[in-house]
Amino acid sequence: MSTFTVMLAEDEALIALDMVDCLRERGINVVGPCMSLDDCLNCIDGPHRIDAAILDVDLAGQDVFPAALKLKKRGIPFVFHSGHCTADTLPPELAGVKLYEKPAGIGKIADNLSAIAA
Repeated sequence: MSTFTVMLAEDEALIALDMVDCLRERGINVVGPCMSLDDCLNCIDGPHRIDAAILDVDLAGQDVFPAALKLKKRGIPFVFHSGHCTADTLPPELAGVKLYEKPAGIGKIADNLSAIAA
């Protein structure tokens, strides 16, 4: 059985490290953390298999939406994790994507990703 792999996009270092630790404790492989939009796009186009993604909406002042659209086009499930965005402010083409407001429990997010990627 292969390991479930999540791409993590989070630009706040302490939050990112905590999330990586929590995901790895659950046996989830982590690609990232991606701390900028360019990092995200490079990870998506890179050699790593990505089963799902957790995306902070605001990465170093840039919206993560181009990366989200690329994941959507490739059929890779993802959720948003943000302290600065609400479901009402998501672009129409990303309406319906699950949004967790910070601080959200990483265990809950991981369980949701595992379920939607299955």
